Amino acid sequence: MKDKSVLAGVVVILLGVAFVALFKTLGYVICAALISMVIMFLIGKRNWLQMILVSILVPLGMWFIFFKVLTVNIPMGPLSFLSDLVGKL
Repeated sequence: MKDKSVLAGVVVILLGVAFVALFKTLGYVICAALISMVIMFLIGKRNWLQMILVSILVPLGMWFIFFKVLTVNIPMGPLSFLSDLVGKL
């Protein structure tokens, strides 16, 4: 493709499809962390520490709000032990 923005848009759409496909297996936090890392890389971020921290802490924070404040259970996949830990708080 000649236009990089079109290619980036296609990649983001494919990432959305992958997110939906892997959501139940990997859980929200892992899927969101992987996808946000790739999207940050696509938009030109190259500070790896910032990318790692944002891609892990933001999905965890959003999950916490949904789980604790809004009482919505979101699939956690391999991280389901977090529901038990946070549920005891």
